Amino acid sequence: MRRTSGNEGGRPLRGFTLIELLVAVFLVGVLAALAIAGAQSVRARARRAGCLTHLVQISLAMHNYLQAAGSFPPIMLGRPNGAGGEAYSHLVSASTRLLPHLGQAPLYHSVNFDRSRPSPIDLDLNFTAMTTTVAAFLCPDDARATVPGYGRNGYRFSVGPTAMGGPDPVDSAWDSGAFSGSKTYRPADFADGLSNTIGVSERLQGDWTRGPFRRGGDYLGPPGPGFGSNRSADQAVALCSGLREPEAIADSRGGETWFYTGYAFTLYNHCATPNGAVPDCVLELTPDTLHGRSLREGVMSATSLHSGGVNVAFMDGSVRFVRDAIHLAAWRALGTRSGGEAVPAE
Repeated sequence: MRRTSGNEGGRPLRGFTLIELLVAVFLVGVLAALAIAGAQSVRARARRAGCLTHLVQISLAMHNYLQAAGSFPPIMLGRPNGAGGEAYSHLVSASTRLLPHLGQAPLYHSVNFDRSRPSPIDLDLNFTAMTTTVAAFLCPDDARATVPGYGRNGYRFSVGPTAMGGPDPVDSAWDSGAFSGSKTYRPADFADGLSNTIGVSERLQGDWTRGPFRRGGDYLGPPGPGFGSNRSADQAVALCSGLREPEAIADSRGGETWFYTGYAFTLYNHCATPNGAVPDCVLELTPDTLHGRSLREGVMSATSLHSGGVNVAFMDGSVRFVRDAIHLAAWRALGTRSGGEAVPAE
């Protein structure tokens, strides 16, 4: 009887050649890489959706505030200074005013609005509120380890295409945005239309380290006095573009609190496009105090970790994704309340 090699057809058994084995290993590696990339992409989309959800909550809260108060929330309120003018000391943010409409009524009622400056005694009186983390003010895609301190913030209110965060005698655009210092606006004040005016955007927090400048959350400070007060948007962009470390000092505490207004905390502008090449900077020397960081002059852009753009809320309540590649003229036009500009086609 003839013996076979053990297989049914009588042919000799054959294994993988080295080349075939390497090809198989390569294919398995490619499939694994694709699976990992797919999982990461799913997680990134989930985080972006979470950030969008919080922006929707803020947008709805603004409209609930509008229904209750007759205007959109102010970013800052002035008070008479006894000399016929106003002292801009009531620095509680629009975020704070939205608390009752975000399911945070007890936290809102704990705020002492009569003592709302970032001075030592006012900080003590509002310490409990300020150190409370409010989930709606934090983008899940910007989750990072933070040092103990005030409740952080990842969403900013737009003051439009101006470097000024408050009244300015030189820059006529200081009150052109959806929000302006010491003013409140109603829908009728938006001649461009609520659906054509961006009111809120994401902005990354600082990285809270004293290391190198990190774009998107950190910002640069001026190298000395007289650097650039009262500048237009283009002048401010030019000044910020020329700043470099170590002459310009990087501050990593962006988004330090949702409680106060100011460029370091709850405001941004449309001087430069989202996630752009212009480094964010402030045009004023600031002492190392919380009050000093309630900044009112600079370039503070919309930023995010999402690939290709940022989530924004228009004043009509709609929420959209704006690409980083948007033309600067279009971005600035969308930042004005009543500019009458034609938005350039992309």
